[in-house]
Amino acid sequence: MKLRNVTSGFIASALALSSFSTAHAQSNANRERPPQFIMMSFDGSYSIPFWQETKLFAEKYNVGFTYFISGVYFLSGDQRIQYQAPHHKPGKSDIGFGSNTAEIQQRIEEVVDAEHRDHEIGSHVNGHYDGSHWSYEDWLSEFTQFKRFIVDAFSINSISSPSQNDWENKVAKNIRGFRAPLLGVNEDMYKVMADQGFTYDASGMDYSGMERGRYNWPYKSKDGRWNFPLQGIKLAGTGKKTVTMDYNILVSQCNNEFSGSGATAACKNLDAEKLKAYEDETVETYIALFKKNYFGNRAPINIGHHFSLWNKGAYWKAMQRFAADVCTLEEVRCVTYKEMIQWLEGQNLPQVMSYQDGRFSKMPLHPLGLFGEEQNEIDLVADVQMQNHGEIVASVYGKDFKRLQKDGVSFQWKVDGNVVAESQGRPQSLHLTDEQSKEGKTISLSIRNAKKEILGTSRTLRQNSKDWIWLQNTGWEQRVMRGDLPEAHSETLDADLIQGMRVR
Repeated sequence: MKLRNVTSGFIASALALSSFSTAHAQSNANRERPPQFIMMSFDGSYSIPFWQETKLFAEKYNVGFTYFISGVYFLSGDQRIQYQAPHHKPGKSDIGFGSNTAEIQQRIEEVVDAEHRDHEIGSHVNGHYDGSHWSYEDWLSEFTQFKRFIVDAFSINSISSPSQNDWENKVAKNIRGFRAPLLGVNEDMYKVMADQGFTYDASGMDYSGMERGRYNWPYKSKDGRWNFPLQGIKLAGTGKKTVTMDYNILVSQCNNEFSGSGATAACKNLDAEKLKAYEDETVETYIALFKKNYFGNRAPINIGHHFSLWNKGAYWKAMQRFAADVCTLEEVRCVTYKEMIQWLEGQNLPQVMSYQDGRFSKMPLHPLGLFGEEQNEIDLVADVQMQNHGEIVASVYGKDFKRLQKDGVSFQWKVDGNVVAESQGRPQSLHLTDEQSKEGKTISLSIRNAKKEILGTSRTLRQNSKDWIWLQNTGWEQRVMRGDLPEAHSETLDADLIQGMRVR
């Protein structure tokens, strides 16, 4: 892979986005336009064939990947008892462990090779548990164990290899970035990160682009930590909200019909046409995000994936198509988080403030020849509420609603994924039976045009001592946004299958 051009330096101040006065800013016409940075990463990173395939792809398209590795993948089954997750028994992990010594040594060699190729290695800690309720001591234990499993991987597994020096001095000692499993964060986690010398976190979520029309540039917290959140997005052609991570997109597309676990996890009964539609929708979504930033304030783009072929490779193929198209464009750099920080710290605070506000000469808007260029996102929003005990009402609005009504739009109510009512033109209220009203039931509204879902929204029923409560943002959609469903870390090990997913 060619070396990517970055500049080192240091910004001593945190980015306080409202504090900088524009009085000292240069004119827009004279200020140099920043590059469009894109950071693409993988969580967990167990599969040896996927390590090899992603590095081959990166070499071809000049991409810098960041791999957030899990410490338990460097413990064999015989060594698993050495790990004890907070509030769990020793030897327990939600994502398993390494297979055997030979396989762990091969994974080590792949990691060292990635470092030699200018990719970055970060931490995903260990057993993939939700630490959002952990204490400082819990997080300290998790980070400390991760460090030991990585630093001492050779001695723990009785491995001997010429790569040991590079592993210990170039990989293990240089892990400074972190993404929390299940994106489960809290203040104690950040305190431990600061005490452990981590320089950035990639666990957050930024919805500013959906809410205000432009995304935020990375910012530096008071403790010196850079923050690189995943970005909130709407799936192209729909009103479905999710974030820039393959698993979250998968569940958003599958809605309540998602099922299964392991490397073959997929929606129910999907044919080749539907799978291709999901792949195209993902590409178009990423392209729309890219164009908004590329022709706008150039906020860096953050995309997180896994070593998985969910929906028969739709999301890995989508990432390949996206990166191959945009990473070769003028003024675009597909870099690691470490390289992004080097560039940021080479700027001064007023410069970065001006980028955030878009105070520079914009790239002239012109066709890029990218997928979905002529297609427009549907302006449509749907919400559902509990009006009375057992009665659900829906509200649908947006600029495109009347047009869709003329074209013939229909509405389906589902309870736990099963269709229980349908209507044409407008959604009718849904009257739940006693069985459908039970605690924990998921109620979904699917808006369809020509037998294709264009928008869906779901809520989960909860009951308190007085009456039924229709809880917003606590059911399926919130879990999609966080990515905390149990299939979120299945990895694909079949080398032939992975190679068969190459798109170019």
